[in-house]
Amino acid sequence: MKGYLSGRTTTKECDVDKDTSFRPLLSTEKEQLDDTPANSKIDVIYEDKDCPKVEVLSEDGTPSAIIIHLPDGKLLQINCHYPS
Repeated sequence: MKGYLSGRTTTKECDVDKDTSFRPLLSTEKEQLDDTPANSKIDVIYEDKDCPKVEVLSEDGTPSAIIIHLPDGKLLQINCHYPS
């Protein structure tokens, strides 16, 4: 009887076709600032001691993302999509 995991690929074999444009949802602040478009504006909508800071990224006056600064220094970005 074959083992349960026989025939499955290893992580190294899967990395060959890995999409390099993928960025994790939680990213560092430096990575976030590098991706900010030139025609955008960031407004702080909530900031308080011992609480996450919440910002809204707007492009041409339309909100495009909500950015939450987590306590461990990482960022959580929620992208806004408006169907046309």
